[in-house]
Amino acid sequence: MTIDPINFNAAPADSDEIRNVADAVAEDRGVFHARAVLRLQSAMARIACRDYAFAVSGRRAAVFLALRALGLGSGDEMLLSEGADFSLAAAVLHCGAVPVFCDLDPRTLCLSPEAAAARLSPRVKGLAAVHMYGGICDMHPLLKLAAAHGLFVLEEAGTAVAALYRGRPAGSFGHLSVFGFNGPGLPDCGVGGMLLSSSRELAGRVARLGGEGRNASNPLIYDFPAYDFALSDLAAAAALACIEDLPEMLGQKARIVGRYRRRLEDVPGLCLNPENEETRNSCIMPLLIMEGGGAGELAQRLRQCGIVTRPAFYPLSAMPLFKKADNPTAYALADCALLLPGGVGLSDDEADYVAACIKDFMRNKGREAPVPAPPERLRRKADILKRLGLIRKEGLELGFRHAGADYLLRALSADDLQNGEFVKFLRELWMENRHILFSSGEAEADLARQFDYLRKAGDALLFVVCGWDEAGGRVFFGHAGLEDFDFRRESCRMDMLIMRGGAPRGLLAAACDRLFAWAGTELGLKRMFNHISASNGSSRLLAAAHGFTTWHRMSLLRRLSPQGGHFRPILRPGREEPDDALIISAKELTPHMPMSDSRDP
Repeated sequence: MTIDPINFNAAPADSDEIRNVADAVAEDRGVFHARAVLRLQSAMARIACRDYAFAVSGRRAAVFLALRALGLGSGDEMLLSEGADFSLAAAVLHCGAVPVFCDLDPRTLCLSPEAAAARLSPRVKGLAAVHMYGGICDMHPLLKLAAAHGLFVLEEAGTAVAALYRGRPAGSFGHLSVFGFNGPGLPDCGVGGMLLSSSRELAGRVARLGGEGRNASNPLIYDFPAYDFALSDLAAAAALACIEDLPEMLGQKARIVGRYRRRLEDVPGLCLNPENEETRNSCIMPLLIMEGGGAGELAQRLRQCGIVTRPAFYPLSAMPLFKKADNPTAYALADCALLLPGGVGLSDDEADYVAACIKDFMRNKGREAPVPAPPERLRRKADILKRLGLIRKEGLELGFRHAGADYLLRALSADDLQNGEFVKFLRELWMENRHILFSSGEAEADLARQFDYLRKAGDALLFVVCGWDEAGGRVFFGHAGLEDFDFRRESCRMDMLIMRGGAPRGLLAAACDRLFAWAGTELGLKRMFNHISASNGSSRLLAAAHGFTTWHRMSLLRRLSPQGGHFRPILRPGREEPDDALIISAKELTPHMPMSDSRDP
C-alpha cells in the first residue's frame, strides 16, 4: 500500500493568519502605514530580549544586511560552521569576503569554539554563531573568543527560537541576531526575516541600509545607495498570527520529539535533539542522530514507507564553490543525522508509525523486509486518496430523486473535460454566473483558469447535476464541488454551488443532501465547511436549511480612522452591495446520514 506521504514540516495557515492578512489587505496604508510590521518588530524584540528590531523581506536578506552593517568587506574573512545554511556563506561572498569553515562541536552540533580558535588569522573580522534545529551554540567561549580578538558576532537563531543557554534565549547574544520566517524554524509564514540588536548605533545602521539609504530627517533625500529590503504588512500580519500561537506550537513540537524519544529509547545507537546541562533545546525540528551512520539508507527506507525526511547536515566546504576543509565531525555527521517529520499537525499515530519504521530499519539493516503496516487512520486516508484519484480518472455517478423525478450527480473525470458536450455546458454556466466566479473582465482567460484548475487539482471533485427531458435526452442544471479534503480534521469544503435559471425548485438542495450522505457514509468524513459572503443571502439561507452553523466570521469592513466613523467597504465584482463579512460555516456529518428521496443508479 502506498500511503499519502507524512510531510516533513507541514504547517498549514490557520484562520488567525488568514484574518490577520485580510485585515492588512483592507487597511488604508496612508493611515496605518506598516502597523503590522511595527507590531511584529516589538513582538520579536520581546522574544529575544532585545531593544531594537528591524523586519526585512527574508532571512537571506537579513543575513546580508547584518554583514554589511557589521562592516564585513572585501578581503575580510569570517568564521562559520560547516553546518550553516549556504545562504550565510553566499552572503559572505556577496560582501567580497571569504568564509572560513570550522568544525562542529559534537555536544551541541553547532560551531565548535576550539575549531573557531584554531582558524583565527589577522584577516578574520567576525564569526557566525548558527544555532541548529532547536539547539544552541556554546555561547560563552565563543563570545570570550570574539572579545579577545575584536571580532563581531552574528547570531543566526532562526531554528532555535525559545532555546535557552544559561537561562538566556537564543537571539540575545550576538552584536546582531537574525531570525527567518520561511522555515524550517518558527514562526513560519513562508517569507520574511528579522534583525535584532541591543546597540542603538547598529540598529540605526541596519535601518538605513535596509531602508534604501534615506535621510532620517527628509525621506526625499538619499544619503547613499542602499537596499530596499522592506517587509510587507501582509507577511508581517501572517507572522504575527504565528507568534500569537508560538507557545502552543512549541508545546506541540516538544510533544512530537518526546513521543519519538519514548518510542525509540530502547534502540541502541540513536538519540534525538541533544541537550546538555547549560542548554534547553526548543525541539523545533526532530533531529535523529545515528551513532554508526546510515542516515541516507534510513531516509530511503522511510521514503518507501511514505515518510518524507531531510538530511540535516551537508558540509559547506564539500560544495564545488569551495575547497574541502579538514572538519571530521561535520563530515561524519553528514551520514549520521536526519530530520524527521515534525510539523505542528503531526498526529500521535503518525509519529508512532515513523518510529516503528525506524525501529524496523535498525532491526533489519542490510536485509529486505516488508514495510510496516501503517495505523488504521493512515490506511483509511490512503484508501480515500486512491478512491478520489480513481474518481477523477474514471468518474462517478450518484443517483437521487427529487419531486418524484430521477436525477444524477456525475463527478467529472479527465475524459469529461475533453468532451465537447460537457465543456459547452460549463462555459455557458460560468458565463451566466461570471459575477460569482470571476474577478476580471477577461472572460476567456478566466474560463481557461477554471479549466486548468479542474485539470490540476489533486483532490477536488466537481459534480454536475443532470436530469432527463421528456424525450429521454440528458439535461444539465448546474454543479457542486467538494475540495480541500483535510484528513486530520476529517473534513472537506463544499464549493462551486451554481444552478442555471429555470432549474427545478429545490434541486440544488436535494443534490447537496446526496453529497452530504456520500461524503459521510462512503468517505467517512465528519464535517463539511462552506465559505459564504455575508451579502449572499440566498446561499446563507440554503446553508442554514441544511444544518450549517457559523464557525468563524471574518469582518471585511475596515475602519479607516482610529477615531471611528469612517469605513471602507469591500465590494466584490458583480455585486451591487458591499460585503461586510465572510462567513465560514460548518455542518456535522454522520456515517449513516438519511438518504430519503435518493437512490444509486
